[in-house]
Amino acid sequence: MSFSDSLSIADNGKLIWRDLKHALGAMAKWERHLYIFWLLGPFILLIERSPADLWLTVLALSFAVRSVILRQGAWLRVF
Repeated sequence: MSFSDSLSIADNGKLIWRDLKHALGAMAKWERHLYIFWLLGPFILLIERSPADLWLTVLALSFAVRSVILRQGAWLRVF
């Protein structure tokens, strides 16, 4: 029996929630919001096509803008 087997589902959920809050708390505010938006993607994809298209577009534009601001264009060298 391992340590995780001795904890209840509620205790495991509390540990996961605490770790998530700790990890998100270490990020910048804009980065935290974008990360949460990214994690919600699979649920957005289940809703309908239009919200899923909007979600993918926002992620792609965010990536492109962040790349320009931080001058990280290595992904363009593929072409």
